[in-house]
Amino acid sequence: MGDRHIGEISARKKVVDLVRHEVAEVQNFVKSGNQFLKITRSFIANSVREGKLTQIKGRTYFKEAMHAILFCGRINIPLINPEEMMEHHEFQLLSETYPDAFQKYSSHLPKRPPYAVLLGAVVEIIGTDINEVLKCLTDLNRDMLVEFTGNNFNKLGNIFIPEVISCCYLWDVTTKEKTDNYFGAVVSVRGRQQKEIMFDILCCQTWHLYISSAVCISKKFNKISLRFSPELQIEVVDTIHSSQYDLPSGVQVCNSFESSPYKLCFDIYINNPYFEFDISAKCESLSQLLYANRQIAEKLEFLDTSILMNSTKLTNYKRLKNNLKLLEFNVGQHLQFYDPNG
Repeated sequence: MGDRHIGEISARKKVVDLVRHEVAEVQNFVKSGNQFLKITRSFIANSVREGKLTQIKGRTYFKEAMHAILFCGRINIPLINPEEMMEHHEFQLLSETYPDAFQKYSSHLPKRPPYAVLLGAVVEIIGTDINEVLKCLTDLNRDMLVEFTGNNFNKLGNIFIPEVISCCYLWDVTTKEKTDNYFGAVVSVRGRQQKEIMFDILCCQTWHLYISSAVCISKKFNKISLRFSPELQIEVVDTIHSSQYDLPSGVQVCNSFESSPYKLCFDIYINNPYFEFDISAKCESLSQLLYANRQIAEKLEFLDTSILMNSTKLTNYKRLKNNLKLLEFNVGQHLQFYDPNG
C-alpha cells in the first residue's frame, strides 16, 4: 500500500512538472514572439520614416514576419493562438490592419522563418557590408532580449534569434571580380519537428533548385552533385552569436574553400545526422548568390545528371506534409504559401 501511494505521488509530480514545463515554454514563446514583432515593427517603421524603405516594402516585410510568427505558434506544441501572443488592444489593431496574415496563418505556409525575413529587411535597408549588417543585427538582437520563465535558458535571450549568420561571396580568379555579399540565417524555431518543417519549406519552396538538389542528394546518396567551375572561388563566413552579443570584431571565418561548397553539405552529413539545421544558413546565403547571379549558376558542373534530373523526388516534401498532418495543420490537397504582397 505504501509503495502504491509513493508511486501515485511520483506520477502526479511528473504530471505537475510537465504542466509547469509546458506553461514556461508557452510563456517563453509568447515573450519571444511578442518582443520580436515589436522590435521588427519599430525598426521597419523607423526605416520607412527615414526614407530607407518604401511604405509598401515595409508593410510587406512586417506582414511576412508576423505571419511566420503566427504560423510558428500554430505548429507549436502546445498550439499557441494569436490572441495568446498579444495583448487585446494589440491583437485587435494588428488583425484589423493586416487581416490576411491572421486569416492565413493556419492554412498557408511561410516561405522562410521569421528571422530570415528580418535579415532580408536589414540587408535591403543597411546594404551588404558585412560589418554594418552584423552591427545592425547585434543591436536588434539586444533589443529583443526577454527574461525567460522557469529553469529554461537560452543563451541568445529570444527563441527566434539564430545562433549563426552566414555571409558568402564568389571571387573570379580570372577577371579578379567579386560578387556582392549574400546572407543567410540558421533556422531558429523551437522543437525538432518544427525545425524540420521550416527546413523542408526552405528546401522545397524557397532555395535555389541547385542548392535544394545538392542538399537532398548529399543526404540520400552521400554524393556531391554540383561543383563550381575551377576559376571561381567561394568563401562562406559564419558569425556565432553569443550571450554577450559580440560585435563584428568577433566574426569567425568558419569555412573558406574552393570549387565545391556542396562538399560541406556532404562532410557534415557523414559526421552528423542532424546536418540539416547546421547548414541552413550556408544554404540560404548560397541560394541568394545563385538567384542574383544567373551566369554563375550556369557555370555549375553537374556531377551526376541522372540523379539531379530526379531530384524533385528527393526533396523533403513528403516529410513536410507528414509533419504538418501530425500537428493537425490544414494541409489540403496542395500546400499553399503565404504571399505578403496580397
